[in-house]
Amino acid sequence: MKSVFVRARLKRLLFSAFLLPLLMPHAFGAQPELNANSEPVRTVSCAENFAGGGICFVNTSCLDPNLTYKVIYSDPNSPETFSSLIAQGLLETVALSATTPQFLYICGKVNVDVAPYVFAAGSEIIFSTNGSGFNVLSSADLTLERTYVHGCEKLWESIAVQGGGILAVLSGSRIEDAVAAIDLLPNAWLVSINSTYDGNYTAIKASNLGSGPNSVSFANFLVYCNLFSGAKALLEPYTITSGGSPIGTVTTPYYGIVMINVSHVQIGFGTSLSHRNIFRDFTPSISGGGLNPPIPTGIDGTNSNITALNNQFINIGVPNVNEGRGVYFISPGSASSTLHFTGLGKNLTTTPTFETCQVGIEGLGNMQISESYFTDLLFGIYLNGTTDPYSIGIENNRFDIVREETIITNNITTLSKLVISGNDFIDNDPYLGASGFSRTAVSLRTFVPGTQTTLVKENRFFNESKTGTFNFNYRGVWVNNQDGTAIIDNDFYDNFSGTSNTYWGVYGNNATTWVWDNYFRGAGNFSVHPAFATQFIESPDCQLFCNTAHLTKIGFDFKGNNCDNAYLQKNIFNTHDASLRLQSDAIIGLQSRRENKWVGSTSPVEALFMGRDPFNLLDQLHISFSRFLINDPNLLSDY
Repeated sequence: MKSVFVRARLKRLLFSAFLLPLLMPHAFGAQPELNANSEPVRTVSCAENFAGGGICFVNTSCLDPNLTYKVIYSDPNSPETFSSLIAQGLLETVALSATTPQFLYICGKVNVDVAPYVFAAGSEIIFSTNGSGFNVLSSADLTLERTYVHGCEKLWESIAVQGGGILAVLSGSRIEDAVAAIDLLPNAWLVSINSTYDGNYTAIKASNLGSGPNSVSFANFLVYCNLFSGAKALLEPYTITSGGSPIGTVTTPYYGIVMINVSHVQIGFGTSLSHRNIFRDFTPSISGGGLNPPIPTGIDGTNSNITALNNQFINIGVPNVNEGRGVYFISPGSASSTLHFTGLGKNLTTTPTFETCQVGIEGLGNMQISESYFTDLLFGIYLNGTTDPYSIGIENNRFDIVREETIITNNITTLSKLVISGNDFIDNDPYLGASGFSRTAVSLRTFVPGTQTTLVKENRFFNESKTGTFNFNYRGVWVNNQDGTAIIDNDFYDNFSGTSNTYWGVYGNNATTWVWDNYFRGAGNFSVHPAFATQFIESPDCQLFCNTAHLTKIGFDFKGNNCDNAYLQKNIFNTHDASLRLQSDAIIGLQSRRENKWVGSTSPVEALFMGRDPFNLLDQLHISFSRFLINDPNLLSDY
């Protein structure tokens, strides 16, 4: 009979899940309206005494004077159950609960052992003490319909849902002031739609460690059309512990949804903006946090398979001021965990997926990130952690006003596979950094040199800061200490000519790189604005094929003896101060019969060897290692 009941129950919840957001006003952040009650106001003393000897201290300032509350004390050594409270007349019967609002003041944790039980719209539940909450047992089914659940002076614990237990939070319900508003155990059921979570250290968590990565599963998890807010301060300072030892104290909410060792979970639903989850207004407040304090985060996933779609992240941390991140995902390669993240839309600029956050997405693991608009951040996507053979795809996104690196890999060793394709990088912010400050769209950094299979393909890079005094340098793609990067079929545009700071389309340092079929267009004004289509420093075996460079002061630039064995073929240089420049120590190898074309220049110099005297024998020898032809008249060319 249980399986028949469960199927019927799921149909009802899914019916509500699909239709309620369409039938009800979508008013994020509004406190549910509480029904007034014409019964006499309950007079309470400083404490309520119960037959079992328990005492529940009642703070009358937390009570609505127009309502009558029932006070419930649950002994931690012998917790009350819904069945016993119904028998005592402290809870409405199952038949009346769905239509009769209830007003409860609860001390302690109560076991939910009834299926189904519904708190009617307009109900209010106050958990008054640390450790208070509900525990939904495996046989139970609890629904909150437009119910206000909150604390008084203390942080209450949670609504815990055991495996097989069912919890539905619906219709404008609001849950506040908990350590973890909802705590899911393996095989629990959760449906949360059109509800608000605020003032909780964590809103929803599934953090049972299980037996290892991807070991925890849920019978059902449907969470969309909710507001996860950090705007309301915690009722009291909360001390965070690690291994039983305190590591710091916080006074603000820190996490929206936390998933650890979950085999698969989907956060969000559909593509309609009216169905999106919103995570917003989380700021750090930790004191005494040591070297690795927690960081406010919208969605936090560890060793879990997570599909996130139709979620929005606003004001999580403050760019360049306070730490915060929209999404954090970390997993060792052996865990085979993956984050599939789909945003609200690449070009949905009026409703960004990430807006005004310190970091959009941070961590390291198998990731697929797409259809997101990032704006006003310090970092867009920060790949930082223990490297393993990961597969990472960042495709069809738009980045605008990112103050430092838009996509950055900042690791001890190289990744295995990284694809960055179909993205728009648009820098149009007059952010005033320190002199020499560097802003980069794609920054591929490794501290220990190695090979990393990276494909940067079919992206558009726009450097369009046109107002104010600019103090930053700009790089489209920066490759450092990595071999194996292919930069193919991208467009690079530099439009801010009124500055003496430097622009690079592609910049490589100790990096064997392939640059094929790209278009570089500079801003001109060579006397003021130093700009390079590409520059490579101590980078051997670089291949530059079929690129077009126009209106940058320098087309291709090389520095260092280790640039030897470069291969330049079928490139077009148009309107530069010097189309090809070799600095005094550069060697690039013999480039004859490579069919490169020089079709325009603003100076008499098409190619330049810096600091070398053609009449000096030693300089002649050095120059001989880097010979090339200008406008090679190869009659057999297919160019």
